[in-house]
Amino acid sequence: YSKYQYNPTNNKVSNFILELNFLLLHYEKQIKRRLKKIPLTLLMCIILNLLNAQIIHIGAIAGVNEVHISDLLAPAQGESNPKSNLYFGFHAGGVVNIKVFERWSVESSFLYYTCGGKQTLTVAAASKIDSGDDPGDPVNTISTTAYNKTKTINTSYFQIPLLIRYKLKLGLNFFAGPYWGFLLSAKEKDITGTYTLTNVRTLTGFPTLYASSVIPENSTSVNLDSGNVLNTLDIGLRIGAGYDLQSGLGFNIGYDLGLTPIFISQTYAPQNQTSPPVTVPAWGKNGVVTLSIKYMLPIFK
Repeated sequence: YSKYQYNPTNNKVSNFILELNFLLLHYEKQIKRRLKKIPLTLLMCIILNLLNAQIIHIGAIAGVNEVHISDLLAPAQGESNPKSNLYFGFHAGGVVNIKVFERWSVESSFLYYTCGGKQTLTVAAASKIDSGDDPGDPVNTISTTAYNKTKTINTSYFQIPLLIRYKLKLGLNFFAGPYWGFLLSAKEKDITGTYTLTNVRTLTGFPTLYASSVIPENSTSVNLDSGNVLNTLDIGLRIGAGYDLQSGLGFNIGYDLGLTPIFISQTYAPQNQTSPPVTVPAWGKNGVVTLSIKYMLPIFK
C-alpha cells in the first residue's frame, strides 16, 4: 500500500484513497462473487419476462392426411403400369410454439402420423411349359391372362417437424421447415384381380386336353420388414399456411414433400432360373396434403 501512504501535502485526499483501498480489499471476494451471479440473475429475469409475456404456447393438434406415392416403379418382375390412387391417413399429437420476434416463431410437434399409398398395377399374361422328366411324359402348357392387382401399403411414423412460422395481421400465418419421421409399423395388402388359368395337355398318340378355370379375386396381407424392405427414416420438407384465432383455436393446411425413398433397393430371383437376378432401385416417396385443427394455450398468463 505504499502508493497510498499518508501525504502531508494533501491530507484529506490521501486518507480517503487509503480508506477506499482498505474497503475494496476487505470486500474483494464478496464483490467478485456477486458479479459472477449477475449474468445468471439477468438470464433468469429474461426467461421469467418471456414467460410472463406469453410467448410460449403448448397445445394439441390433429388432422387428416391425403397421401400419394411419387416416383412410382413396378416393384416385381411382370408388373407394370403402376398408378397411385388416393389414400387417407391421420395425425395427432402435441405442439409447442415459441415466439422469438414480433411476427416470427419456432414451432415443433410430436405426432403419431399414418400414411402409405394405394397402387394399381398390371400383371402381364404369362405361360409356362412343363414337359416332364422323361421323353414320353405329357407336355403341359399353363397360361394365365393379364389382370390388375391392387397393392395397399399402410405405414405409421413418429414424426417431428421443426417449423419457422411467420404471422401476418388478423391471424393469418405461413410456415416452412424440415420434418423427421421414424417408422413404427408397415403392412402391405395385395388384392389380386380375377384372371383365367388355362392348361393345355398334349401327349403323342392321344387327343389334346384343354382345362380352363376362372381364378377369383384373392387378398393377402403381410407385415413388411422395416430395414430390409422399407427405410426406417423418412425425411422431408413441410410448407403451408394457417389461421389462428384469439381463443387459441387454429387451422392449418400443409404439404409434406418426402425426400427419401420409402422402399430400399431390392434384388429378385427371376422366374426363369437361367436369367440373372433382377435389381429394382429404391423407389416411392411420400407426398402428403395435411388438414389440421389445433388448440393452443400460453404456459403463463
